[in-house]
Amino acid sequence: MAQRPDYQDRCAEEGKRFLSHGSSSADLDSLTMIRGTLLESMRLIPPVWMQGRQAVQDCEMPDASIRRGDLVYMPQFLLHRDPRFFEHPDDFLPERWTGSFERGLHQFAYYPFGGGPRICIAEEFAMAEMRIALAHFLAQWRFQVDSSEMPALNPFITLRPKNGLKLRISRREGPNYKEV
Repeated sequence: MAQRPDYQDRCAEEGKRFLSHGSSSADLDSLTMIRGTLLESMRLIPPVWMQGRQAVQDCEMPDASIRRGDLVYMPQFLLHRDPRFFEHPDDFLPERWTGSFERGLHQFAYYPFGGGPRICIAEEFAMAEMRIALAHFLAQWRFQVDSSEMPALNPFITLRPKNGLKLRISRREGPNYKEV
């Protein structure tokens, strides 16, 4: 988002509206741009870039056979960029996250919190917490990076910038950005 000030400003305005009237958890649904931005960010750079599972039964596919007990790796980083599921898969498009898009999306085309019986039980809490935190941060602060280049990534257990990420943080000013 620091590379896209247009989306950052839209989310900041949404956050200001949310915070200005003593919002509660019931108002979280009003943070549609912030939610879309978070979902799109986790699509392009999923926190966990690949998950492994052990096959519980044999499975035949056109180009492979999986036997019970085999380890199967599911790379979210690649699946979240699959053009069968995502139009313009390499572009940052938070507005894609509409109800109709999400309802039409294959169950395992997007799974930043895992899926099936091993899905993260804190997914709803984490999404609520991230929306509230982002609303607060962006309502008061602007984040900038020096480069529009995507940083090199370090795929360990979690996916992170290889050499860190340097941000310039400045306080938002003007009539629409009063202290919250």
